[in-house]
This record gives sequence, C-alpha cells and structure tokens, in this order.
Amino acid sequence: MNILYVSQFFYPERAAAAIRAYENAKIWTSLGHSVTLFTGYPNFPTGRIFEDYKVKLLEKEEIEGIKVIRNKVIAKPNTTKILRAVSYFSFTFFSLWNIFFNKKHIKSNYDVVLGTSGTVFAPIPAYLYAKLNKIPFVLELRDITYKQLLATGSSKKSISYKLIRFLELSLCKRARAIVTLTEGFRRELLEEGIEEQKIHVIPNGFNLEKESQDKTNSQELVISYFGTFGYSQDLTRVINILNGVHVRDRKIKLIFIGDGAERDKLLNYKNKEGISNLEFLSSMPQNDLEKFYEISDFCVVALKNNKMFRNTIPSKLFEIMGRRKPLIFFGPEGEASLIIRKSKAGISLTSEDDIQNRELLGRLLNELVDSGCLECQKKEYGGNGYNYVRENYNRQTLAEKYLQILKSIMGKI
Repeated sequence: MNILYVSQFFYPERAAAAIRAYENAKIWTSLGHSVTLFTGYPNFPTGRIFEDYKVKLLEKEEIEGIKVIRNKVIAKPNTTKILRAVSYFSFTFFSLWNIFFNKKHIKSNYDVVLGTSGTVFAPIPAYLYAKLNKIPFVLELRDITYKQLLATGSSKKSISYKLIRFLELSLCKRARAIVTLTEGFRRELLEEGIEEQKIHVIPNGFNLEKESQDKTNSQELVISYFGTFGYSQDLTRVINILNGVHVRDRKIKLIFIGDGAERDKLLNYKNKEGISNLEFLSSMPQNDLEKFYEISDFCVVALKNNKMFRNTIPSKLFEIMGRRKPLIFFGPEGEASLIIRKSKAGISLTSEDDIQNRELLGRLLNELVDSGCLECQKKEYGGNGYNYVRENYNRQTLAEKYLQILKSIMGKI
C-alpha cells in the first residue's frame, strides 16, 4: 500500500503528533508499505527551526525508509495566540501552494491520504489533495479542538469556536474514515451526528523497547514533569499543590522539563513564591531526557481540571507507564484517571480542591515512607503500568490495527 501521511509535526520533533506519525510510519514501512510523510520543518516546541535545516518551499529527505517531504512553515515561538496562529496557518498556506504549483514533486499515485489534526488546520491540504486526485481521505482527529476551546475559556458564541467546530465537523463528514484517540472522542462525534460505522479508535501507545532503570535509594524524593508548558496543563496549580506536600525524612525535589506558552509565567511564579526545590530545564533530545526519567521517583501527567478534558488521554501517560515509572495524575475524572485506576500505575488526584489533593498526596506518601514500603510500592506501580501498556497500548499492535483500517477503505472515494 502507498500512503500519503500529512502531519505538520514529525521527527525529530518530540510533540505527541510527531512521535505518533514517526512510529506509525516506521512500523508500516517495516511491514513493506510505502509511506510518504508530508510535514513541516522541525521547530516544536521552541518555534525555532532545528539546526541542520534551512527552510525551503519544498524539500525531500528520507528517514529510516520513510519518504519525507518538508513543506515551508513560518516558525514562531508558542507564546501568544497570534504567533501560534501564524505558525499553524503558514503550514496550511504553503501546503496548498505546493499542492497546486509543485504537485509533480508530491506525486499522486497513493492508495490513501491520511491527514492528522496535529493542528486543526493541517488536515485541510490532505483533504483537498485527496479530493483533487480522487484518493480516499482518512481523518485522524487527535483532539476535538472546539471542545478544548471551551475548556480554555472561549465562548460558544465566539467566532473562533464556531469556525473551528464547522471546520472539524465538515472534515469528519467528508472523510471516508475517521480515527480518534479515545472512546470519549468517538462518543462526542456520534452526538454530533457523524456516522458510527466510519469512526474508529486507535489510541496512542508506546514502543516497549524503551525502558528506564530505577535509581538507587535516596533520601530525596524526585517528582518530575516532562512535556508542554501550556494552558491546558495548568502547571501553576500542579506546582502549588506539590510545593505544599511534606514527606517525613525525605526532601522533595521538583524537576520540570519543557517549553511552551506558559514557561515565563511559571518561572515568574517560582521566583515570586521562592520555591527553591523546583528546577526548570528547557526541552532536550530524548537521549538526554532518559537520565531524568531514571532519577525520577514519580512522573507527573497534568490536564486542566475541566470536564471538557475528561475524554483526553495525554500520550505522556503511556510513555511514563512504558518506562515502568509510577504516575501522579492531576486532572479531571475521565479516561486518563480511569486508566490509572484500572492499571494501578500510580496516584490520581482529580478533586477540584487543591487543599484536598495536597492532603491526599501527602498522606499517601507519608504512609508509604512510615511503613517502609515506598520503594516496593514504586516498583509495583511501575510494573503494573508497564504490563497494562504491553497488554493494551503496544505501539506495534496498534499500528497494525490502524493499517487494517487504511486497507479497508482503499479504492473507496
């Protein structure tokens, strides 16, 4: 099968959309299929083009057997809505330009076109390219963006909400098949009147070849967050809760690694509150990040505690569980908290009351320290998470299931 996969983000970026596209494409290529990745120039999360790349209108390369077509983007720091919009719109604009004026370099002999909403606008060129060349179009809906807008303060009466809702549902109606990441997203699409038979669920997963080592026992309890510093993560609240936790005979150290729109705000909050045990580091290559996984006792997954995020499952959840690391989850009751409870992979803090969350976490950690069971409980959480991912969220298994969906709609325009 010959697949055109359109994703604004791709390797060597570490965004969730980039990791999913890279690992899916790598597996499909290893199974004998041809995959062409139409993407932008790597710049996430800093908004600066990575070294060794110079932006051109269109450029080709090959990565581990995957044919990659780089499309021009205007990279901007993810610090304001306007700068973010420039980056997102530029990928779509130059994609459309290349579709119409450089189509011979993209080719048209594909069996299926897959467009992923790593940004809400990225699937537009995928759909138009499929339409122009009479190729089946599959929409991967990573998030339901118009729902997230409500969670981050927008009104249903706002132009942005109405526009994005219209765009996402229009693409859903025109797609031959839709792949969502959670059962909750599938239910929401059904409520919007999208045909049930064309909605499929392929969640994020993890490549189980990666696994972190445990650190040696220490009097320091390291709690880490690795990921985006965005509004949706509500990290000021997370820091506020963790900073108030006290564990007997242990010094708590907080390590937050990443970049994003809220980074400066978080740094200012740390300085204002005088939080001396909190260390901020910028995003780093995956190999460098692994040593921080190894020294971490618990790893944090965070979502703003808003019901609009109840169907969201951060991909970081599986990355932590797949490394045998215990979790602390901050967010709403929903699919992510359900996975943690079912797998028994860590601690889930879903109350909207910060004091209640702080007291619960402190009590649980102190009970483990007092009973001498902290180390064995960490290993149990980590082992439970690993086994749950192996049985339910193995990236290889999910990619093969995804491939069957693509095969099923070949030739159906």
